[in-house]
Amino acid sequence: MKLLLLPRVAAALALWSTPTFLGAVVVATAEEDCPGGVYDKDTTTKLDTMGSNVTTNTLHVPGGELRYEDIGIVRDRPVSLVVTISDGDYTDIEQVWIDNGKDKNKMNGKTLGDQFAKINLQTVKKKPRSGEGNFRMCFVDKETNEPTKIEEFTWVVFDLDERGKDTPGKPVIKEKLIMDAAQAQRFELWPNQSDSEIKLSCEGGSQVLPCSQGVRTIFHSSAFGGSSDNPRDKNAVTDLQKSRSVTFTFANTDCWEFTYDHYCPVEQDGYDGPSKKKYCNKYTGGFFQFSADAEEVTNKGECLNLTSSATGSPSASPSVSPPTTSPSKTTTSLTGSPTAEPSTASPTSKASGAPTTNPTGEDQALSLCPQDITLIKQKGLTDFPINEAITFVKQDTSTVTVELNQAWTSTSSVDSIFYSFRRDKFSEVCYEAQNIGNNELSRFASHMTPRTGSWCQERTRTTTPRFQSVAMPTQQQHRQQHR
Repeated sequence: MKLLLLPRVAAALALWSTPTFLGAVVVATAEEDCPGGVYDKDTTTKLDTMGSNVTTNTLHVPGGELRYEDIGIVRDRPVSLVVTISDGDYTDIEQVWIDNGKDKNKMNGKTLGDQFAKINLQTVKKKPRSGEGNFRMCFVDKETNEPTKIEEFTWVVFDLDERGKDTPGKPVIKEKLIMDAAQAQRFELWPNQSDSEIKLSCEGGSQVLPCSQGVRTIFHSSAFGGSSDNPRDKNAVTDLQKSRSVTFTFANTDCWEFTYDHYCPVEQDGYDGPSKKKYCNKYTGGFFQFSADAEEVTNKGECLNLTSSATGSPSASPSVSPPTTSPSKTTTSLTGSPTAEPSTASPTSKASGAPTTNPTGEDQALSLCPQDITLIKQKGLTDFPINEAITFVKQDTSTVTVELNQAWTSTSSVDSIFYSFRRDKFSEVCYEAQNIGNNELSRFASHMTPRTGSWCQERTRTTTPRFQSVAMPTQQQHRQQHR
């Protein structure tokens, strides 16, 4: 038996035993006015930039492309990610590489040993737009080359930084990503908008967010960074690297467009900064680094990072029993779960709440989520006893507490229970409990501190069956995440 509890910002819960059931239950339904929605992953979709192969590397040639083949599987078909130039003079970069003695075959694509895709940009003195690239990215079917829409995926842009410490006497090259954020379902900064090194504004100079319809959002660097602090392992992204990244979540999307600009501010038309210099202190190149992923929260109903004990497969016909009036004393024992050091999906450091495409400094009326628990997906024939199995204990704008009873079978135990918490791209924490009898479940409270993303585990034994999670956004984060 398997059960999934999948609020967008909160938790996933899976049970494994002999009955056949697979379903998803949401604490907050996936309506637009809920603070996060629902992580409802299709197990036939898997994207991972790290495993892709660069088969075409001609982005620097007029009409060329950068093709990442076998980047993943969508509805059981292999897909590729294709990057092309949508506008502008990016192809002038080939001559710059030649002049600087660079190998054109190694400037774009992927670097051996790195897990991220990359596109090179070169800023040339007295050519204000030389470091600008206007790009279009599309997922396509590997065999037919037709655009392939993906139900949900994340696209992470890394390493927005600057080529030195910026002073009026020594202005430096900076970086910015410019994009119509409405193309994405939402975006996130780490650990939040205030503390991220990426600064937001709108094209045209407005600082009022979200940007007006049709106006692109500018994601701008604000601090010096060099090659030594570039991310190379997505399982070991540091807090500094996360603070220089932006995560976009797309829904039902095949293609999107954006501009990446590696530029000298004092050479730009309309520059009104403090420097009196006409040129930057130094002219160099830089890499636009990104990854495209669709990390499954579940795989056939379980957390991805399972222990070796959960190896059984479900059978066909369970019995369903309501809980007893007075649950018996817990006789089963927990076998190392939750762990003191919870295993995580990549990367391990946890991000806290971050702004979406609609961050604003003003209070807005909060739309409350429904109080119902809703079954959104079921695989298998077993009825799901919603009322007996899971109920709300408490919820507000900072916490949610749900109670889970083992109500699926009275004659045998549930072998394993898995539950995970996920609030953003950088955090999924998975736990396991084992041998849970009828109408019993040990109590676990998992507390998240919103700003640091750290976890504190409490493990106590109780005869009152309860699963407790502190995982919904704070009121401030609720406003930021409201879409």
